[in-house]
Amino acid sequence: MHSIVQTRGHVSFPAFTGERIYMRPFHQRDGLPFDLRRWQSTIDQMLDGVDTAGRELYLMVDQTIVAAGQPQRRPGIHIDGYWIPGVGWKDDEKNKGDWRTLAAGYETHRTVRGLGVHDTDKHIARAGLDGWSPEGLLLASDVIGCEAFDGAFSGKIGTGGDCSHIQTMLRRHTLAAGRVHALNVTGLHQSIPMVNGGARTLVRLNVPGWSPEHAGR
Repeated sequence: MHSIVQTRGHVSFPAFTGERIYMRPFHQRDGLPFDLRRWQSTIDQMLDGVDTAGRELYLMVDQTIVAAGQPQRRPGIHIDGYWIPGVGWKDDEKNKGDWRTLAAGYETHRTVRGLGVHDTDKHIARAGLDGWSPEGLLLASDVIGCEAFDGAFSGKIGTGGDCSHIQTMLRRHTLAAGRVHALNVTGLHQSIPMVNGGARTLVRLNVPGWSPEHAGR
């Protein structure tokens, strides 16, 4: 498997209001729904040079206050995998605001085809890599809080995309603030502790049908 991370263009963000958005679908050609329009400029910058081919995209925004020395989101090396429309995550409303329960609740409803599906809240390993289709993950934040890895790796993908057990010699990239970063569907990444703490804005786009290995660096 290959973990790909690219640093792309610059990006700016609207004011911090503590807003949280979970996997809202939209089409690039239509723009964001009216209630999310303050994010339109950010999304346009993130999608610059990305061919969405009219497919549905999914937006996540997390604006939170993070304590010094703590990660904003999920620590431990992992992959996100494919987002499955129609399945979603069961415990969104009940567990909103706690990455630990979110990781247990909604990350279990992602899949990497050929590696496993989280159809019973457990990762089921499957042999083979047939039937893969491209899907990209675009990440942008206003404060450093994530790192990603570039290179080849092997091993089983654990529950919820966990790859913390995989030993790699991959190139480590701290994802710069104010830039767009693209990962492929097997892109290894993890949240890292914020040095000073404070407000952080993270925006994530899932882009089915597009992947950074099919685009220029």
